[in-house]
Amino acid sequence: MTLPNFSFGPTTPVAFGVDRVEKLAGDVTRLVGADAPVLLVNDPGISAMGDRVEGILKAGGHKVARFQDVRSDPLSRQIDAAADLAPRRSRRPSSRRTTTRSRSIRSRPAP
Repeated sequence: MTLPNFSFGPTTPVAFGVDRVEKLAGDVTRLVGADAPVLLVNDPGISAMGDRVEGILKAGGHKVARFQDVRSDPLSRQIDAAADLAPRRSRRPSSRRTTTRSRSIRSRPAP
């Protein structure tokens, strides 16, 4: 069986360029609003870049929660810890939980 030709158009925009990160707060504002909370996840090995991105987002008016206890193929406890840090627009706690074989993911109420 041969695979037929196809085209793939990812739906997630990817922006790149020299110092493009400086425009990140504006990108986030356009996508989710001016006061949107952001969960910034970075590997501890690139902490300095995480500091830079956090500063850019905060200067753009976003509330930033930071999670650095991540690695390649994260453990479920790391995913749960990151989910617990995620800023929420609603103060209502979410009790729904969906579990997959490899990890658990908490469902969040829509903003």
